[in-house]
Amino acid sequence: MNKLELMKIRNENKQKFEHSSVHTNLIKIYPKTTKHGTISAHEIAKFNLCFFIQASGKEYLTEPKFKNGAGRPDIYILDNNTAIEIVDTESEESIEEKRKKYPCDIIIIKSERARYTTIAQLLLKKYGVI
Repeated sequence: MNKLELMKIRNENKQKFEHSSVHTNLIKIYPKTTKHGTISAHEIAKFNLCFFIQASGKEYLTEPKFKNGAGRPDIYILDNNTAIEIVDTESEESIEEKRKKYPCDIIIIKSERARYTTIAQLLLKKYGVI
């Protein structure tokens, strides 16, 4: 795929989201802390995953809102219409609901695993993201 085709795909995929949430390659971190005062594994995992996605040359959005009210994925990869959901204690029912509502493929990654940089990179390779 040439650069012009890739730009077209990225722009088409951006149209799925509310305008206010379309900031490319910007990691939105919500400083959730644990009861011990440390940053949550969820936010560390989001940073690690985004780092490797961007390093691979792909563009992403974090916490974008779908226009159709279908939800807000943790990470959305513009290049291949894929959402990444970082889960902590989410139920299977909640995950299945997202699979039905989101207008794209979804990759589910446990935050406890992706908070380690090496594992985050391996998971992205496993799912064909990078």
